[in-house]
Amino acid sequence: MNIEISLDQVLQGVKNRLDSSSIVPDGFKEEFIETTVVRVKEEAEKNPERWAEAMAKDVADVTANKILQQSGQLMAFLRMMH
Repeated sequence: MNIEISLDQVLQGVKNRLDSSSIVPDGFKEEFIETTVVRVKEEAEKNPERWAEAMAKDVADVTANKILQQSGQLMAFLRMMH
């Protein structure tokens, strides 16, 4: 299966996510977002396969962490009810 997504779409997603993030301080946010988007674009254009692999690893890590967090909370609840 082959899924294609434009780099511009990914970069817009990065920008939107950073813009809505509470982690990045407001006074620093605009410059941080610009710098990050430029850096992501450079890395993706330089070596697309390596970049895609790195993104897949990040997605897998985030997904695994979320699943483990949710199942951990469920397990704690079930233990408490037992």
